[in-house]
Amino acid sequence: MDPFFAFALALHVAAGLAGCGGAYAAWFALSGSTPAWRTLWWGTAFALVGFFMSYASGAVYYLSYYGKAVKPVILQGRFPWAHAFAMEAKEHLFLFLPFVTLLLAVAIWRYNKLLWDSRNIALREALAALAGVVAAIAFIVVLLGVLVSGAVR
Repeated sequence: MDPFFAFALALHVAAGLAGCGGAYAAWFALSGSTPAWRTLWWGTAFALVGFFMSYASGAVYYLSYYGKAVKPVILQGRFPWAHAFAMEAKEHLFLFLPFVTLLLAVAIWRYNKLLWDSRNIALREALAALAGVVAAIAFIVVLLGVLVSGAVR
Protein backbone atom coordinates (compact mmCIF):
# COMPACT_ATOMS: atom_id res chain seq x y z
CA MET A 1 0.00 0.00 0.00
CA ASP A 2 1.23 3.47 -0.84
CA PRO A 3 2.31 5.38 2.30
CA PHE A 4 -0.16 8.16 1.53
CA PHE A 5 -3.10 5.77 1.59
CA ALA A 6 -1.75 4.03 4.68
CA PHE A 7 -1.58 7.42 6.39
CA ALA A 8 -5.12 8.32 5.23
CA LEU A 9 -6.43 5.02 6.60
CA ALA A 10 -4.57 5.41 9.91
CA LEU A 11 -5.82 8.98 10.27
CA HIS A 12 -9.38 7.83 9.44
CA VAL A 13 -9.28 5.20 12.19
CA ALA A 14 -7.49 7.33 14.82
CA ALA A 15 -9.66 10.39 14.25
CA GLY A 16 -12.81 8.28 14.30
CA LEU A 17 -11.80 6.69 17.60
CA ALA A 18 -10.97 10.13 19.04
CA GLY A 19 -14.40 11.34 17.94
CA CYS A 20 -16.06 8.29 19.49
CA GLY A 21 -14.26 8.90 22.78
CA GLY A 22 -15.11 12.59 22.68
CA ALA A 23 -18.78 11.87 22.10
CA TYR A 24 -18.77 9.47 25.04
CA ALA A 25 -17.07 12.11 27.24
CA ALA A 26 -19.69 14.70 26.24
CA TRP A 27 -22.49 12.26 27.01
CA PHE A 28 -20.89 11.42 30.36
CA ALA A 29 -20.48 15.11 31.25
CA LEU A 30 -24.08 15.94 30.35
CA SER A 31 -25.47 12.94 32.22
CA GLY A 32 -23.97 13.95 35.57
CA SER A 33 -25.73 16.05 38.16
CA THR A 34 -22.74 18.31 38.77
CA PRO A 35 -21.25 20.53 36.07
CA ALA A 36 -18.33 19.05 34.19
CA TRP A 37 -17.85 21.94 31.80
CA ARG A 38 -14.21 21.15 30.90
CA THR A 39 -15.02 17.51 30.10
CA LEU A 40 -18.05 18.59 28.10
CA TRP A 41 -16.14 21.22 26.14
CA TRP A 42 -13.12 19.03 25.36
CA GLY A 43 -15.25 15.98 24.63
CA THR A 44 -17.41 17.89 22.19
CA ALA A 45 -14.35 19.45 20.54
CA PHE A 46 -12.65 16.05 20.17
CA ALA A 47 -15.84 14.54 18.74
CA LEU A 48 -16.35 17.37 16.28
CA VAL A 49 -12.76 17.58 15.04
CA GLY A 50 -12.31 13.81 15.12
CA PHE A 51 -15.41 13.07 13.08
CA PHE A 52 -14.66 15.71 10.45
CA MET A 53 -11.04 14.54 10.15
CA SER A 54 -12.21 10.95 9.90
CA TYR A 55 -14.78 12.03 7.31
CA ALA A 56 -12.17 13.76 5.13
CA SER A 57 -9.43 11.13 5.43
CA GLY A 58 -11.94 8.32 4.94
CA ALA A 59 -13.19 9.98 1.76
CA VAL A 60 -9.64 10.24 0.40
CA TYR A 61 -8.93 6.62 1.23
CA TYR A 62 -12.27 5.30 -0.04
CA LEU A 63 -12.31 7.22 -3.31
CA SER A 64 -8.63 6.72 -4.15
CA TYR A 65 -7.75 3.27 -2.83
CA TYR A 66 -10.51 1.21 -1.21
CA GLY A 67 -12.76 0.93 -4.27
CA LYS A 68 -9.92 -0.18 -6.54
CA ALA A 69 -7.79 -2.36 -4.27
CA VAL A 70 -9.71 -3.44 -1.17
CA LYS A 71 -13.33 -3.80 -2.24
CA PRO A 72 -12.55 -6.41 -4.95
CA VAL A 73 -10.59 -8.48 -2.41
CA ILE A 74 -13.56 -8.44 -0.04
CA LEU A 75 -16.05 -9.27 -2.79
CA GLN A 76 -13.90 -12.19 -4.00
CA GLY A 77 -13.19 -13.43 -0.46
CA ARG A 78 -15.06 -15.58 2.02
CA PHE A 79 -17.14 -12.70 3.38
CA PRO A 80 -18.51 -10.62 0.49
CA TRP A 81 -21.41 -9.55 2.69
CA ALA A 82 -18.89 -7.54 4.74
CA HIS A 83 -18.87 -4.93 2.01
CA ALA A 84 -22.48 -5.33 0.97
CA PHE A 85 -23.80 -4.94 4.50
CA ALA A 86 -21.16 -3.63 6.91
CA MET A 87 -19.47 -1.07 4.68
CA GLU A 88 -22.74 0.24 3.30
CA ALA A 89 -24.23 0.53 6.79
CA LYS A 90 -21.04 2.18 8.05
CA GLU A 91 -21.08 4.71 5.23
CA HIS A 92 -24.71 5.65 5.70
CA LEU A 93 -24.51 5.89 9.48
CA PHE A 94 -21.34 7.94 9.39
CA LEU A 95 -22.43 10.37 6.67
CA PHE A 96 -24.55 12.42 9.03
CA LEU A 97 -22.52 11.88 12.23
CA PRO A 98 -20.18 14.90 11.86
CA PHE A 99 -23.13 17.16 11.17
CA VAL A 100 -25.17 15.92 14.13
CA THR A 101 -22.05 16.44 16.25
CA LEU A 102 -21.80 20.00 14.89
CA LEU A 103 -25.41 20.57 15.97
CA LEU A 104 -24.57 19.22 19.42
CA ALA A 105 -21.48 21.45 19.69
CA VAL A 106 -23.35 24.58 18.61
CA ALA A 107 -26.14 23.87 21.10
CA ILE A 108 -23.65 23.27 23.93
CA TRP A 109 -21.63 26.39 23.14
CA ARG A 110 -24.74 28.51 22.63
CA TYR A 111 -26.57 27.39 25.78
CA ASN A 112 -23.57 26.66 28.04
CA LYS A 113 -24.73 28.93 30.87
CA LEU A 114 -28.22 27.45 30.85
CA LEU A 115 -27.10 23.82 30.97
CA TRP A 116 -26.31 23.83 34.67
CA ASP A 117 -29.35 25.78 35.84
CA SER A 118 -31.73 23.41 37.63
CA ARG A 119 -34.66 25.04 35.83
CA ASN A 120 -33.26 23.84 32.48
CA ILE A 121 -32.89 20.15 33.28
CA ALA A 122 -34.91 19.28 30.14
CA LEU A 123 -32.33 21.05 27.96
CA ARG A 124 -29.47 19.13 29.56
CA GLU A 125 -31.36 15.84 29.27
CA ALA A 126 -32.12 16.48 25.60
CA LEU A 127 -28.48 17.27 24.82
CA ALA A 128 -27.36 14.26 26.88
CA ALA A 129 -29.68 12.07 24.80
CA LEU A 130 -28.28 13.53 21.59
CA ALA A 131 -24.69 13.01 22.79
CA GLY A 132 -25.58 9.44 23.77
CA VAL A 133 -27.02 8.74 20.34
CA VAL A 134 -23.89 10.18 18.71
CA ALA A 135 -21.65 8.02 20.94
CA ALA A 136 -23.72 4.89 20.25
CA ILE A 137 -23.73 5.40 16.49
CA ALA A 138 -19.99 6.10 16.55
CA PHE A 139 -19.41 2.86 18.47
CA ILE A 140 -21.50 0.91 15.94
CA VAL A 141 -19.53 2.48 13.08
CA VAL A 142 -16.28 1.40 14.76
CA LEU A 143 -17.56 -2.18 15.07
CA LEU A 144 -18.63 -2.19 11.41
CA GLY A 145 -15.18 -0.91 10.43
CA VAL A 146 -13.54 -3.75 12.36
CA LEU A 147 -15.80 -6.20 10.54
CA VAL A 148 -14.84 -4.79 7.14
CA SER A 149 -11.14 -4.83 8.05
CA GLY A 150 -11.41 -8.45 9.14
CA ALA A 151 -13.00 -9.41 5.84
CA VAL A 152 -9.94 -8.22 3.92
CA ARG A 153 -7.67 -10.68 5.70
